[in-house]
Amino acid sequence: MPKGRIAKKSLGKKPDVLRTIATGKKAFTYWAGCTYRLKYPEIGRSAERVFKKGKLKFNKLEDEGCCGAFLFLAGYKEKGGENAGKVLKQLRKIETRALVTGCAGCYRAFSKLYAEHLGHSPPFQTFHTSQLIEEMIANHRVNLGILKMRITYHDPCELGKHCEVYEEPRNVLKAIPGVELIETPLNRSEAICCGAGGGAWALYTDVCMESSHEKLTGEILPLKVDALVTTCPNCYVNFLYNMQRHEMPLKIYDLSQLVDAALRE
Repeated sequence: MPKGRIAKKSLGKKPDVLRTIATGKKAFTYWAGCTYRLKYPEIGRSAERVFKKGKLKFNKLEDEGCCGAFLFLAGYKEKGGENAGKVLKQLRKIETRALVTGCAGCYRAFSKLYAEHLGHSPPFQTFHTSQLIEEMIANHRVNLGILKMRITYHDPCELGKHCEVYEEPRNVLKAIPGVELIETPLNRSEAICCGAGGGAWALYTDVCMESSHEKLTGEILPLKVDALVTTCPNCYVNFLYNMQRHEMPLKIYDLSQLVDAALRE
């Protein structure tokens, strides 16, 4: 099989993302999430460029708020419900039938937490960007250029352990010509948390930094990779701050950034 492609049959029984997102007036609604939208908008722009390269039409909320996952996880069910109601009202206004997000926390909120705490699922299907990009590659929507890099992938707890999305990001990385994926000793369901999940980063930043530093020095740096790739803004920020503080010889990317770079090449 030519490099830069994923066999359609490898998708198995996964949801047909492209078919689902094509049912609305526009392909889907892109939800950037608070961290990427406010602090690292360049990551959201990378995702948007990838979608446009694949000739996918999408819309965005002009005043995108917060999914409210932190409220539910912190025990504020009533406040979380109020916030969720406002978000769902916004999405109904633009007739959202499918939502795509690059934030692991938002993905878990829309696909699981809303149903668990509100008693009903949102009136649309939710997908992570890794799931959509995987199908875009499999259906030859994009052509990936060569990136000569040794990388490792960090499984975010909310995307992996809570939602069991493990292979889609890896399939995307393996499809980029020149990329060598090196797994950490503990990965997928056994992956060690970066330490910043569940709202911990906002409350116990020092503890989070200690956790990510231990993972970086104990698991990732010994692999002698060029970069670390993740699919969660909490993980991204926690690792990035540690790398900068300790001047580590390592780069970090969100998955959409690496795909965007491959498309530019």
